[in-house]
Amino acid sequence: MFKVPIKYGLVATVINAILMIILLKSGRHPLLIPPYFDARIIIFLIFIYFSIREFKEFHNNGILHMWQGLIIGMVTYLIVGFFGSFFIIIYTKFDPSFLTGYIESAIRGAEIFKEELMAGERGVSMTEEEYQNHITQLKQTSANLLAFDYFIKSCLLGFFIPLIYSVLFRRTEK
Repeated sequence: MFKVPIKYGLVATVINAILMIILLKSGRHPLLIPPYFDARIIIFLIFIYFSIREFKEFHNNGILHMWQGLIIGMVTYLIVGFFGSFFIIIYTKFDPSFLTGYIESAIRGAEIFKEELMAGERGVSMTEEEYQNHITQLKQTSANLLAFDYFIKSCLLGFFIPLIYSVLFRRTEK
C-alpha cells in the first residue's frame, strides 16, 4: 500500500524542488509567496489524486476504503513536506543567500506595512514593542526554523485534500 504514495510523493518532491529553484532564480523567494499562490496546492491536488487513483484501480481491484485514501494521501503530502524541508536545509548550506534573502525580504515587507499593522488595518494590530520583537525574531531565523515552518504548512495545505478525494473515490464493494 505504501509503494504508490511513496513513488508519487518523491516525484512531487522533485517537481516542488525544481519550482522552488525556478522561483529563486526569477527573483521571487518561494517561502514568501502568499498561500493561495503556493505551488504545493496544485502539486498536492495532482499527486494525491493520482496516488489514490492508482492504488484503487491497479492495486486494490477498484475498491477503496476511506481509511486507505486518507493514509495514501497523508503519506504523499508528508513525503513532500519532509523532503521539501530537507531540501531547504541542504539548499541553505550551499546557498546562504536563500536564508538571508528570506530574512531581508520579510523585514522589508514588515517595514512596508508597519503603519497599517500598527493601526490594525490588515486585521492584525501590533504595538511598537510587538513589532520590534517580530523584527528581532525574523533576524534570528535559521534554516531549521524555515524547514520546520515549511513542513507544518505542507501538512496544513495537504490535510483536507485526501479527505475530499477519499470521500469522492471510496468504493467498498465491486
